Amino acid sequence: MSGPCGGVRFTVRRRSEAMRDAVDFLAERYGLDPAGRSALAAVPVRWRRGGRTSTFLAPRDGSPGRITVTLPRGSRGRWHVYRRVRAGLVTPRSGIEMDLHLLARLVLVHELTHAIQHGTCGGPRRRYSEVETTRNEIEFLLRARPEAHARLVPVKAPVHESIERSRLVFRPLVRLLDWLLDRGTTSARARRSPAGRGPRRALAG
Repeated sequence: MSGPCGGVRFTVRRRSEAMRDAVDFLAERYGLDPAGRSALAAVPVRWRRGGRTSTFLAPRDGSPGRITVTLPRGSRGRWHVYRRVRAGLVTPRSGIEMDLHLLARLVLVHELTHAIQHGTCGGPRRRYSEVETTRNEIEFLLRARPEAHARLVPVKAPVHESIERSRLVFRPLVRLLDWLLDRGTTSARARRSPAGRGPRRALAG
């Protein structure tokens, strides 16, 4: 794990500790065997200060891929997560301020989750999902810093999305009701029709 890391020093030892904590968390969460854990820990990480966001470069030709962790130049930074309804929680609009030690671990949890999704640990590839990465970050924060986790806020689906989901849930019931009503209407019409009433009885006379 080499690369420039200027500003307030985030030493090689601190980088190694952050990597170890993130790998330990994910190895437990996904039940990785020793080989899978070693493969995850071996993903190359480039550290840099300032610049663009952190990324995971997907593996090619059997390579383990590569992670770039970008940390702010100061001693503290703001953590943001994707706004995903299925994740349940989201950071406030301004983010959550925290020290670099915790921020680095959360970034690693996010990017290493992408590595797991791409099959870096030897298991089957998982569906690419920012919901999964976000949930893992939130769970790690809960274990590592409960007081910071308490600052997360619930995320709700937009009104139009909630309406559409309600339609999807109730659509089978609506179809069943329509079918029953249509069947009842058809039966009533059959009873009122001459064929439905059967032959008339002959009048006595």
